[in-house]
Amino acid sequence: MDRPHADLPEDAVALDALLTLVTVSWFGRAGDGAANMLYEAAHAQAAWGRHHDRPQGMAAFGKEPLMQRILNPDGRLAFWNEHRRGGHFPAMEAPDELVGDIRAYFARLLAV
Repeated sequence: MDRPHADLPEDAVALDALLTLVTVSWFGRAGDGAANMLYEAAHAQAAWGRHHDRPQGMAAFGKEPLMQRILNPDGRLAFWNEHRRGGHFPAMEAPDELVGDIRAYFARLLAV
């Protein structure tokens, strides 16, 4: 059972749910893809400041005051929302907020 409004990340998600996620990721070798993506990003030419025409959206979970200044400094993203609760595992820590953001993002795209 999830515990919303927890002060610490380890208190935000039930231990069994977290261990299940870690187990599935470990035995499914999900870390390989994540590590490869991080390696490729670290060794690629910098793409900061480049723009494209594909719509993007971002939802930030937790207390990260610099998030929008770094990821959306000029307000060009099609969707931006910040939440005070949640963190690294928003689907487990704040599922209602995440689903709401996904719906709001696509609603904006469909309205254009």
